[in-house]
Amino acid sequence: MANGSEPATGYVFTLGMKLKLKLVTPQNDTASYQYTVINSEELKDTLILGETNKYFSENPEKGTIEAIFGFGYYSKPEAGQESKERMQTILCIRNNSDVALNYKADIVPCGKQEFENTSVVTLFPNAMSTELWPYCISHIALYEFKNFPKEIE
Repeated sequence: MANGSEPATGYVFTLGMKLKLKLVTPQNDTASYQYTVINSEELKDTLILGETNKYFSENPEKGTIEAIFGFGYYSKPEAGQESKERMQTILCIRNNSDVALNYKADIVPCGKQEFENTSVVTLFPNAMSTELWPYCISHIALYEFKNFPKEIE
């Protein structure tokens, strides 16, 4: 993924990435945000869910989304207890905007060729959210970022 990408409603990212995305304000409240990839870099670390804060900015830029997408553990394994069977795919995503956002994600499980939709949680303002899958995912598409509805019918 090239840094400084053109605005689009979504992009595909490979496992082992640290990302910073810049939201482009939509025309109206019901439209999807477009975003650009400000920065993407390879993430070689094995992630430990409780230690992911170190990958995020201390003073985040407003209107951005930061994410890490990698393979790791829910909690730090004891020495000698590390195993690929216990590892999970982890997406930690922080919404650095002042509005709650819904978005969609499609994934490609390792060993497969086709994207499949997956459920994701709402991204609350200035907060981090975590998605976990108990299997390897090679690619993720993040798209259709929209404002969370102010009123639910």
